[in-house]
Amino acid sequence: MPQSAEHTGRMRESIAHHTKILDELSALRKDAAKQKQMNRLVDINLKIKRLESQLAANQSALNGNPL
Repeated sequence: MPQSAEHTGRMRESIAHHTKILDELSALRKDAAKQKQMNRLVDINLKIKRLESQLAANQSALNGNPL
């Protein structure tokens, strides 16, 4: 089933965004593991939760289930 060039472009953008989110999550998790200050750790964890939510939404879109 051929896909339009526009659809293919959107898929590529979604995959690139997905990869970027995964990279950011990895960096934040490494930072969290090293962090000793509780308030900074809370801030990092909030960012992680936000990115995980974005990741789930992006994954849903990639699977063909737009939110």
